[in-house]
Amino acid sequence: DSAQAKTGFGRAAKCLLEYLYKTDKYIIVNACMMSVENSPELNATPWKSVGTIPANEQFQKQYQADERIRQIAGYGHYMIDKIIKEEKPDVLMAVQDPWQHAIGGLINKPYWNKIPCIFWTTLDSLPIHEKAIEASQKCQPGNFWVWSNFAEKDMKKHGHNNVKTVCAPFDASEFNYIPKVKRLELRRKFNLKPNTFICGDLSRNQLRKSFFCLIEGYSKFKKDNPGIDSKLLFHTCFSEGWNIMKQAEYYGVPKEDILTTYICENCLEYEVKPFIGEKQNCKFCQSLKSQKTTSPKLGVTEEQLCEVYNLMDVLCHPCNSGGLEVCCIESQFCEIPLLTTNYSYGEEMCESPGCTALDWTSYRDLQQNEFIKAATKHDSVTKQLNRIYRMSEDDRREIGKSGRKWAMAKYDVNNAAKKIDEHLS
Repeated sequence: DSAQAKTGFGRAAKCLLEYLYKTDKYIIVNACMMSVENSPELNATPWKSVGTIPANEQFQKQYQADERIRQIAGYGHYMIDKIIKEEKPDVLMAVQDPWQHAIGGLINKPYWNKIPCIFWTTLDSLPIHEKAIEASQKCQPGNFWVWSNFAEKDMKKHGHNNVKTVCAPFDASEFNYIPKVKRLELRRKFNLKPNTFICGDLSRNQLRKSFFCLIEGYSKFKKDNPGIDSKLLFHTCFSEGWNIMKQAEYYGVPKEDILTTYICENCLEYEVKPFIGEKQNCKFCQSLKSQKTTSPKLGVTEEQLCEVYNLMDVLCHPCNSGGLEVCCIESQFCEIPLLTTNYSYGEEMCESPGCTALDWTSYRDLQQNEFIKAATKHDSVTKQLNRIYRMSEDDRREIGKSGRKWAMAKYDVNNAAKKIDEHLS
């Protein structure tokens, strides 16, 4: 990932590196996927960060013209041999996806296991990818890690025992329940009524995120509760993935019900309001057409993100699969009741007393190894939204508190990163 840690993978890795760096026990060299070797962003970290995409003009022409080269370069393999040779690491930790160019490109290197090598990978679907099975067999005992116990359980069920779940570390101090008085102030700031029931989702707008299912379930929820004052908040980029407004129109959700987070590329102030298109005028700095919906290139700070979570009464995240869905963890830190699909990463999230499982049925992804994927049932979304809506505020608070306690034990950096530190030591 980039040195700026714009994705879930990157944010967890950055949090881990910050923890290890502060112990003063390690010299860290971070080989940043998707970063060109001389990128200015590489200077943003206190440890040494090096880009893995060659900067020379000839390679850049090939990179721009060839999708396969971009894919391989994105996994770092044009630079990793040079980095290993120059840095001579005592430990190599590969935090990568389980695809051919990621796993296959490393486990067959001559230096693999000549030094201790750890593979930490996302496995989000059944059957487990054959390259992941191969990698687990080529890792030394205890050094093949997965992000959720979904994969560990299935691998051990089939006799592949060199696998363990290592939870991603996150800084829980950045995400908290905001007291009611300030929550009401936030709502007033964004012209939201105190008693409006807000269901939110927060993620990258990717096709595996089942936004359409949430919209359909929300539409039925509105019909079950005539006259309800409610909103559906999507903290995501409206310019990629699902056409959210077309889905809302199809399922009969009023366009004024669809809220999103806008951020100004000039002053970086954010605003939550109904989606009315990209490139809006900023009311804070008066810049014209400078407001856009959030994206990996332009996002809010952790403090602002915490405020967005605290606008919600519930976070509902239907998804066909996922190695780790960061919004689920962060919402638990913020003591927001969570609804998510009970498959893949969701199996572990649904162990939390702060989370309720969404029912699903399976289908096969014919474009990717015929993996089993989850189709979340929209009537389950409706059922659980009704349940949360009819709860008292005190009951929601109790659910939220229990969810934070569970998430702290597993994912807070002082617990999760400490275990990794102990393993490296």
